[in-house]
Amino acid sequence: MRWHCSPSYCGAVYSNNNKLADGCEINTNTDNNNCGFCGNPCAMGSTCISGTCVPIVTNGDFETGSFAGWATTGCLTSVASGGGAQHGTHYVSGGCTSNPGDSYQQTISLNVGQMYTLSAWYWGDNSAAGTTFYVGGVALFSSADTSSSWVHLSATFTATSASEVLRFTLFNVPSFSRVDNIVVY
Repeated sequence: MRWHCSPSYCGAVYSNNNKLADGCEINTNTDNNNCGFCGNPCAMGSTCISGTCVPIVTNGDFETGSFAGWATTGCLTSVASGGGAQHGTHYVSGGCTSNPGDSYQQTISLNVGQMYTLSAWYWGDNSAAGTTFYVGGVALFSSADTSSSWVHLSATFTATSASEVLRFTLFNVPSFSRVDNIVVY
């Protein structure tokens, strides 16, 4: 069956008129292409929660120049600025000397059963460096790349809860590793 979300096709109550035969059963409370009403798509990095497009990750590019939205633990952690960012001017710089190292986390809102992609950029510059990203306590990807260049990391996951903890760890001996531009879409 083809699903529609069109006032001209489905009538006045076009998002959900409880008539399965006509295909007008778009859930505008959770549909990222029809959020709140038909034809209202959410931007990349946002999701439709209760009919409103909301950003999934807060301050994932660290362009606030701070850890706003993130809880941090660790030994040598900072938001750095300058020419070393993957995009923009700020990035996370962590330098704990043992694995798992610094830890950064925030709670994100998701739609249960929906598939998402977690994307991030990582820079490691020596043989003892690494990062691991988790959603809901499940490790989605790790990298120990030491090429001294930005490496794109991504993985897909299906939301099992409306509220999940997004966390990443970062370590590097004896220098600093970087993370930038974390997006869930």
